[in-house]
Amino acid sequence: MNLAALDFALPPQLLARFPAARREESRLLLLERACGRISHHSFRDLPGLLPDRALLVFNNTRVVQARFFAAIGRRRVEFLCLRTPEPDCAEVLAAPARVFRLGALVELDEGFRAEVIACGPGGRRTLRFNRPVAEAMAALGFPPLPPYLKRKREQAIQHAELDRERYQTVFAQVSGAVAAPTAGLHFSAALLEEIRANHETLEITLHVGEATFKPISVADLDAHGLGEETVLVPAQTGQRLYRARSEGKTLLAVGTTVVRALESYARRPAREECFASDLFIKPGHDFALCDHLLTNFHLPRSTLLALVSAFAGHQQVMTAYKTAVAEGYRFYSYGDAMLIL
Repeated sequence: MNLAALDFALPPQLLARFPAARREESRLLLLERACGRISHHSFRDLPGLLPDRALLVFNNTRVVQARFFAAIGRRRVEFLCLRTPEPDCAEVLAAPARVFRLGALVELDEGFRAEVIACGPGGRRTLRFNRPVAEAMAALGFPPLPPYLKRKREQAIQHAELDRERYQTVFAQVSGAVAAPTAGLHFSAALLEEIRANHETLEITLHVGEATFKPISVADLDAHGLGEETVLVPAQTGQRLYRARSEGKTLLAVGTTVVRALESYARRPAREECFASDLFIKPGHDFALCDHLLTNFHLPRSTLLALVSAFAGHQQVMTAYKTAVAEGYRFYSYGDAMLIL
């Protein structure tokens, strides 16, 4: 598929910069794949829309407070921690990258500081901290909101409490993500309890990394590579997934990260509990485990839109997106949701 096929016109006012007042008050577009029918609902209606024998699979990754504001000399800078290979060392995305020269001293608040000890491509830098990175995150870190939400330093500080609560799912458990599994943001504890009263649920972990939001820079999707992300599927969970399928239950993936985790797991003969996946799902993919999908509305020309197009059919998805635009749905991380049955 050509990248241009994933493009669509999106008015900037439909970009959701803040969440709905309550998690379950987002809107929900239902797309029925078999007939192409589209209908409009509130996310609060989800329990009544689920298939009778659906098993819901959630991504329980927990977002770490990985965004930092700092200074190099008199220049204000920021960086996003991607991973910590050592307790006092972090691989980061730096901005503006040109200021993060080898040997530069990065000054943070409360006595924290770091030195640039390695420079890589695409704004990647390695920093050595004077104290454990985890301590810096706990004391000074901000939620790693996507750049398109346009939280500059002052706004990030102003809305930090809101973002720390709402850019995290209520079922988050295992720390390690630098972006939220956003389909899960719509679930309140009460709604989740209502669903679990009538449906079986399982949890897996995919630590969302930079691979998820890496832009596609080539015209041919086959030439795009996706970076690795860590997946955890406990042995009992994996066994239950396959037993459920043999019992006639259908699997509903809550979010594209769950789709990637399950489809990666299905392609690993050894069924390891923990592994790294770089699976890029695009039109033509043969789905092995996922029967239904709950997801947000994604960026044009993105890997996430490619995945949704693979799952529901490119033409149907683009029609649904055009309908969502016409109906004023809110897009991206803090936006509305789409249920594909």
